[in-house]
Amino acid sequence: MKLRDEGIDIAKGLGIILVVFNHVPYNNLNVQQFVASFHMPLFFFLFGLTSMLKATRLSAFKELVPYGLMQFKRFLVPYFIFAFIYWDLNAQNIINILYGQPLAIIWFLLTMFLSSIFFNFILILITKIPGVRRIPQYIPLLGGAVILFIFGICLKYLLAFLPISRYPWGGDIAVVATAFMLTGAALKQIYEKIKIKRICSLIIGAMLLISVYFVAINDPIIYEQSYSHRVVMSTALYGMYPMFVYTGLAGSLGILLLSAAIKKLKVLSWLGRNSFGVMILHYWYPLYISTRIVNLTGLTGATLLYPFLNTVIAMILCIPMILLINWACPFLFGNNVNQVKGCLK
Repeated sequence: MKLRDEGIDIAKGLGIILVVFNHVPYNNLNVQQFVASFHMPLFFFLFGLTSMLKATRLSAFKELVPYGLMQFKRFLVPYFIFAFIYWDLNAQNIINILYGQPLAIIWFLLTMFLSSIFFNFILILITKIPGVRRIPQYIPLLGGAVILFIFGICLKYLLAFLPISRYPWGGDIAVVATAFMLTGAALKQIYEKIKIKRICSLIIGAMLLISVYFVAINDPIIYEQSYSHRVVMSTALYGMYPMFVYTGLAGSLGILLLSAAIKKLKVLSWLGRNSFGVMILHYWYPLYISTRIVNLTGLTGATLLYPFLNTVIAMILCIPMILLINWACPFLFGNNVNQVKGCLK
């Protein structure tokens, strides 16, 4: 059995390109909103999907403890290391790091840690429901996703009645992320059937992304509120929430189906396998250097060529650092030696 699905690696590669692209300052609000409406949900969606494709999964609640320790090494060790690299060591920053303030892109590590635990807890819980084996697997998964989507937005609005501005470690965001994971898990069978037919994958994927674009740019809250120019999942700014749920799911599935149609593209596949490294590193020195290089050309954020060139340069600058860390200290990316061998191929 293949250890990795190349279509999923390509989807991660496309996703990380979109993440870097939208971290470059540019002035096209429609494109910003389109990308932001699904580029982070995509990674949670793919986590759920790949978890269901694995041969072994957790089957008892007692297994959550060793699993949690494994996820601690995978996500929290890099979180704390890079948090102290990104920010000065002063009392306020230490408090922010421990509380889980949205510190640049590494908020994703906290959210992935919490949501992966929630996700596996729910998978185990579902197996304990009497008679659940007699119904299609996707039904309880989608049911759980609906409940969590509703619970997540309720937690957001509950903040108005609490003496805090954000839940510790972004717990409410992790609930929404878990809902995307459950949906990805539920759609495993659909993905396996559709990906076989490349033309079908291409057409449906393109149609989904086109629908996402028109839904995203017509979000009334994003365009009326002055506090945000686009969806920002790290701070629970979702715009019109039902529209965010649709664009997050449809955009994720659209990217996945396009990736299945593309199949073999080594550059995207490599980026997908190393998306963790790009996610953490690009916000550090690569974007800082790339913006100064591109600014020398006279280009501005008024043209899409500006974020495109910044993205290309920033990702190229990430490559030597990723190779070095994978070779010398893979724990910085939450990897062990065996995982690194797969990333370097």
